[in-house]
Amino acid sequence: MRSIIVVMGFGDYDMLRWISLLSVMLLCGFLYAQQEQPKNQPKWETDWKRGLEEAKERKVPILIVIPSRQGSQGPIIYPKVLDDAQVVQACENFVCFIADDKRFPEIEKRIAAEYHKGKYGFYGQQLQIIFCRPDGEELEKYHLVGDINRGQVTTAMTEVLKLYPDAVPKSKFDKCRKLRDLAELFRTELAFGFAIKKYKELAEQKVKLEMVELAADKEKELLEEASKKIEEAEKLLGSQDEVDRREAFKRLVRLKVGTEGFKEQQEKVIELIGKAKQDASIKSTVDEAGNYERAFREFLKAEEEFLDGDLQKAYGIYKRITKNFGRTEFAERAEKRAKEIEDIIIRAQQGKK
Repeated sequence: MRSIIVVMGFGDYDMLRWISLLSVMLLCGFLYAQQEQPKNQPKWETDWKRGLEEAKERKVPILIVIPSRQGSQGPIIYPKVLDDAQVVQACENFVCFIADDKRFPEIEKRIAAEYHKGKYGFYGQQLQIIFCRPDGEELEKYHLVGDINRGQVTTAMTEVLKLYPDAVPKSKFDKCRKLRDLAELFRTELAFGFAIKKYKELAEQKVKLEMVELAADKEKELLEEASKKIEEAEKLLGSQDEVDRREAFKRLVRLKVGTEGFKEQQEKVIELIGKAKQDASIKSTVDEAGNYERAFREFLKAEEEFLDGDLQKAYGIYKRITKNFGRTEFAERAEKRAKEIEDIIIRAQQGKK
């Protein structure tokens, strides 16, 4: 490596920066390819407990697939019937699990232990499609096995769905869940205005979900919470401990961003920030207020992209935060998120092998 650096005319630091930049470019390219890749198959759940909770919340049945295998210990043979566009579309009204030990090993173990029936031969000898209630109890009447065609699957799905007239399609539920998760994230970060906006979007969704009903009355609740957080920051600002006063100032900067558009709360925050600026003992923290606010806004933007599933865009923002705002707490948090995205990609790659 040393000889290469000398020949290319790079110093150690420049070369490391170049390698780091190249790594980011390659990862972003891979993320883009992953997102652009067409996936004509059902949206498989990756977590058993979360899937059952979703089924109950959406009021939908569960579809479980046990693929056949190449021999008793061989790899699975992905069922061609599940590539059919009509079947994939119908799966929108189910929570779907597949016994794929490469992609979803924990799910596969659960299915093998609880749903395989020995009367259909050894595990993986024949394709099985199993329908269950939202609590996971099998609807054995609709069990399909063997050489299953599209007509058999869609007929069974139609019959099962008649039992659940209020079923919420997955795409609509996912949109609502993202809005709810974003609202709760912003609330935790003291970005109450951002949270209120997401709750309003959630309340406008035309689906029968408890989270949609609860979102309608959130503005008053969140503004009251914002006022309490401002009071807490004011008390902390009067602490004898310098560390507490620095922390109070940072919270106020976040609350300044988080109460934009709400005059009463915003004016109180600005008043307290002005008071904090008179405290010479925390001048170094006050001087970083602009950087801290910009880092906070960038972090909120990155988190929104992350929860929205745009990993490529989120990754780019996280790396920008670590580069430009290294002296803030958001740089460390952004670095952890970037690592999380890298781990997601590694797991996805391993699942393909």
